[in-house]
Amino acid sequence: MVLSIININKRSIGNLIDIVQYSIICYIFAIVVARFINKYIFKRSKTNIQDMSFIRLNINMLGELIFLTIVFYYITILIELIPSISSILIPGFVSSDTIEYTIHIAFLYLFLEIFPTLRYKIELLGEKYLYHHK
Repeated sequence: MVLSIININKRSIGNLIDIVQYSIICYIFAIVVARFINKYIFKRSKTNIQDMSFIRLNINMLGELIFLTIVFYYITILIELIPSISSILIPGFVSSDTIEYTIHIAFLYLFLEIFPTLRYKIELLGEKYLYHHK
């Protein structure tokens, strides 16, 4: 009984350390990669975006989402290659799904929110073509 409580506590502490570690790593990756993409790839102005036709706006957004999905896929692989501090500090600890959850929440949410032109395109699509288009 006592042994199983110790194992549960080790697992909980290890998972918590993993969440903190990978949240920090995801934050850094998201900021660095998004800064590069915003500076060199997604550099359209709002005026340029407003002038896009419905079809061009959709094709452009789809292309950007496909590109970001590919970038996310490879960054996820890189992040998962980084060894867990918990596995080093806690004997017998095996990382669980916390890395996956952390990557999806800490990285993906921040990563997508950092692209102002993508957010603007989504808003424009809704305002201009989905809600007010007659």
